[in-house]
Amino acid sequence: MRLCAETGTLVMVTNEGNGRMVSTMPDLHVAVVGIDKIIPDWESLTVFLKLLARSATGQKLSTYTQFITGPRRAEEETCRASRASNSPT
Repeated sequence: MRLCAETGTLVMVTNEGNGRMVSTMPDLHVAVVGIDKIIPDWESLTVFLKLLARSATGQKLSTYTQFITGPRRAEEETCRASRASNSPT
């Protein structure tokens, strides 16, 4: 689990896809991360995600990466885009 300091976005990278269930089931999600898990900005986060997948499994990018942000603000749009795939393509 990592935290993007620029936006407060929590980033979960898993190898089985269980992170989605763990983060959406409870009414309240509390995440505790150490200072070594904080990434300063989105640009650094994209570099980190590429390096993490390559050093762990040799892939270009991890298959299961979840980005979790805080509750939606009233002035934000209500449209949410999601893309899921069950195949390794």
